[in-house]
Amino acid sequence: MKAGRLAAVVADEIMARYYLSTDAYKDLALLDDILAPENYGIGFKQGNAAMRNAVQAILNLMVADGSASEISTQWFGKDIMVK
Repeated sequence: MKAGRLAAVVADEIMARYYLSTDAYKDLALLDDILAPENYGIGFKQGNAAMRNAVQAILNLMVADGSASEISTQWFGKDIMVK
């Protein structure tokens, strides 16, 4: 798009928001409507409940203290955390 060869791009919302948060793409915009919403997850080796629980505990703390929302807004231009 920056080279003038494209009029539009279809992209994953999370990645698009990241690129739009950078100076190189700050003059572009997203549509208001999301074509196909999707969630992300974190995978762990089956049976590794200790690691899963540790990561979940940290994520819970980050949501509770607001740091997850701050990081999300910094990198994606809005709070994308699932509530």
